[in-house]
Amino acid sequence: MKRLAAAAAVLLTLLVGGCTAAVFLVGGAGAGQAASCPPGTASIVAVRASAAGNSSGDASPGGGLPARIGSYRGEQIANAAQVLLAARDLGVGERGQVIAVMTAIGESTLLNVDHGDAAGPDSRGLFQQRANGAWGSYADRMNPYTAATNFLTALQRVPGWESMPPTLAAHATQHNADPYHYQPFWDDAVRIVATLGGDPHLAAELPTRGDLPCAPGAGGPITGPGGSFPPEACSAPDPTTGRGCLTARMLNIATQLQQQGWSISCWDAHAWNPTSDHPRGRACDVFPGKGGVLPTAAQKATGDALAADLQAGAAQTGVHYLIWYGQIWSVDHPADGWRPYNGGGVYDPGDITGGHYDHLHISVY
Repeated sequence: MKRLAAAAAVLLTLLVGGCTAAVFLVGGAGAGQAASCPPGTASIVAVRASAAGNSSGDASPGGGLPARIGSYRGEQIANAAQVLLAARDLGVGERGQVIAVMTAIGESTLLNVDHGDAAGPDSRGLFQQRANGAWGSYADRMNPYTAATNFLTALQRVPGWESMPPTLAAHATQHNADPYHYQPFWDDAVRIVATLGGDPHLAAELPTRGDLPCAPGAGGPITGPGGSFPPEACSAPDPTTGRGCLTARMLNIATQLQQQGWSISCWDAHAWNPTSDHPRGRACDVFPGKGGVLPTAAQKATGDALAADLQAGAAQTGVHYLIWYGQIWSVDHPADGWRPYNGGGVYDPGDITGGHYDHLHISVY
């Protein structure tokens, strides 16, 4: 579909999941054009978009839009419809549409806000996009359709976004401080996309396609070749930080963890700790929640499960020791099990980060 560049009003009749979408351009050329859409259940939703020259980009509800979807109404629903329009114009399917709406809820509650916050005072619009040149002009960021287009374009550049848990795909695009910030808004986004798109079965269809957000680690146990574990060179580029190197053994684990959607950081100079495995490419830190913050009960449970999995598979992966939530486990002391972590004379074990309460440390041979 094409939007008028002039300041005339545009009435877009959007068909999501139907066979045909008619586009009525009021006051411009091309009236009556039809665009074919993927086959599916026909459901027409009318969206009245503001003129392209309107810098605010506010979308007003048009005839055919529901007055309310759950706790969302009015401007919020009209803005969500603009997000769906942008996604359809880019050829993005329902999963991407839900991720985009989920992100906009998490950033602005689907309101086209003309202000930022303490973390990003220059953030604007539905997606709270920064004035750093990556998201276009101020007018672009304040136009719901353009802002959504820019978000979705950036999302599609994230390697493997289609198979990532939705909140992590959004995080990889937005770089929010908390990778799981968006997860609570998934169900609302599914409901909005299902209603505007006329697909009452969407909530049931997404799980069968693996599209619902899942807890990290759902991809199964971390595996390795087993056998002996002689010393290895730090020779492979670190994919988690984009700097430094990893050994092949550590890279094997890091790659699997990334594929499962974990937030992970490996190589680091760690100049303050001369015995650290990080600069040797033999260590990674996994964050079930937000760094520097105690994990929630659910996040701790996922960390516990990963630690148990890595402990159980150490003979196959070459894990040497693990530090998690104030405790340490080592292959060198199997009879001791998990024991209190004292900081090794370097870290404060009572600190959230120093005691490894916010991250699980993995060291390999």
